[in-house]
Amino acid sequence: MLRVTSNSLAAQLTSDLTRLSSSQSALTRQMATGRRLNNPDDDVPATGRVMSYESEKRALQQYERNAQRALTNIKVSTTALESIKKMGNTVFNLAPAAASSGEADQQGAMALQIDGLLEQVFSLANTQVGGTYLFGSRETGLQPFTATRDATTNRITGVNYAGSALAAPEVAVSENAQVAMLNSGTQNLELRDLMRNLLSLRDAVEDLSTATAANDQTGMATARATLTTTQNTLGDDDDRITRMLSTMTSSQFRINSSQEQNSVRFNQLADLSDGETRIDLAETIIKYQNSERSYQAALQAGAKILQRSLLDYI
Repeated sequence: MLRVTSNSLAAQLTSDLTRLSSSQSALTRQMATGRRLNNPDDDVPATGRVMSYESEKRALQQYERNAQRALTNIKVSTTALESIKKMGNTVFNLAPAAASSGEADQQGAMALQIDGLLEQVFSLANTQVGGTYLFGSRETGLQPFTATRDATTNRITGVNYAGSALAAPEVAVSENAQVAMLNSGTQNLELRDLMRNLLSLRDAVEDLSTATAANDQTGMATARATLTTTQNTLGDDDDRITRMLSTMTSSQFRINSSQEQNSVRFNQLADLSDGETRIDLAETIIKYQNSERSYQAALQAGAKILQRSLLDYI
């Protein structure tokens, strides 16, 4: 007959009770937290899947931060370019009025108006957001446009570009999408040329005013010819700014599309993660009740067995 020692029975009973108690504790914790996974070893494969979901969610959150930063830069840049475009159009329309005017004082007033608009365009071209210059391409920490000024009048006499001449910097807004969030160096050089054309037109109107006051026919003819040429160039500048704005709109559309896709994926991952960790409360309660009954039954059976004498097994 097989002999079973009291020590073996006690050890087995202790192991079974420990296992059942641990199961009850785990089920109690799940009911309290509403989560199936409270420790990595609760379900190692599921924990691995959840960690993968969370990693991808963090990447999507970073893409969203990148997208928001890019959209802010694009919004401010668009506002600045629209204002520059409007001022350029104002100067474009002033050129023929100045050319047709026969009043030196009126022409002088127009030159002052153009000078004021030039200063505003110069300021807008050096727009910053959070310490970042928007029209320096990759050189975002340095003022992109500098002005040479008359020592006496402090008026602008020359405009230079100190920013980067490289392509526009890009930012990742999804796993497979990189979007430019600033003007390229080439586009910024076109802004420099616009300001130089405004400067030339201002000087031409001043020359016309001086020639008109002196009744200098040759001087007036030369100034009017310069006005016509510069006005035509300003028309080309307006087309370039329109293209810049179109590029900004395209980037904004791509960013918004990526945001929508990222949002859908983020919600999918959240559902997957939730499915791995969330408990079915009714099912968990039934499991707990079954575990409790098993624990009580084990206690009762153990008590009866341990009350017997060792001779019962001889």
